[in-house]
Amino acid sequence: MENRLLDPEVRRLIAEFGARLVTEFGYDGVHLNAEMIPDGDGAYIATLQALCEALPPGTALSVAAHTLRPTERITVAPYPTGHWSDAYLRTVAEHSDQVVIMAYDSGLFLPSDYRAWMAYQVRASAQRWLRWTPAC
Repeated sequence: MENRLLDPEVRRLIAEFGARLVTEFGYDGVHLNAEMIPDGDGAYIATLQALCEALPPGTALSVAAHTLRPTERITVAPYPTGHWSDAYLRTVAEHSDQVVIMAYDSGLFLPSDYRAWMAYQVRASAQRWLRWTPAC
């Protein structure tokens, strides 16, 4: 599949559209839900940079992110694919105001696996990014 974000013109159009949403249509910010971004994709980071530069000061840039790569066995079924490394997720976070992890998009069939997967994503996100440790 071709990565259209490699094209500077495509990135410029995305940035201009995001800015228009704020300046002409009155939105407070922009949420970018770009699916199937591979781990380490520099063109996606360049797109976030272009958006940041085009948006008026004080505008929120929110992005959807792939799930965290598991570091422990969580589910009975095989893990979903498409994870980002901690380093890449950190880079994405540095270029946005809010990161929403798409843990719901798991592909898991068993309810117990889904609950375990969601619990892992919440716990791992909090521990890695908020420096939170559970009290219990």
